[in-house]
Amino acid sequence: MGVLSDIYDAFATLTSGALAGYARIPNPYMPDDASDLVLTKGYGITLGAGREVGISLGYERGRERTVNVLLIRAMTALESDGEAHAVVEKAILEDMLAVEYAVERDNGLGGLVLKIDYESDTGIQFAYGEKGRFVAASIDFLITYEESIT
Repeated sequence: MGVLSDIYDAFATLTSGALAGYARIPNPYMPDDASDLVLTKGYGITLGAGREVGISLGYERGRERTVNVLLIRAMTALESDGEAHAVVEKAILEDMLAVEYAVERDNGLGGLVLKIDYESDTGIQFAYGEKGRFVAASIDFLITYEESIT
């Protein structure tokens, strides 16, 4: 297994550890499909675009890559209940912050990366699926890591 696989696994471990009751969604690259699942809370990890950076140490090459953490929560409130909507919306924001803080506390992912920066988040998104209504939020982190070229 390469360093990128290890980084992916470390993000999944951090995310699941920060979030109680969340299940891993099967295809976070197609989040609209996740809303068709029967779940209350789900998360996914996606690897985005990468690029080479000017760090080179022997047989190690410096890379930057975006890692996205997607969170999905069922909207359990009635459409007419604004207070209950707010509770679900605030809950996913708190979950988003829990993931962000977990990554900040373990900023090197156990030595796997040189640097992790919070890049952006989507805020709250709303989705209708065949099996319900959902709110979603995702966070993009920019990681800098070394990859062996041997």
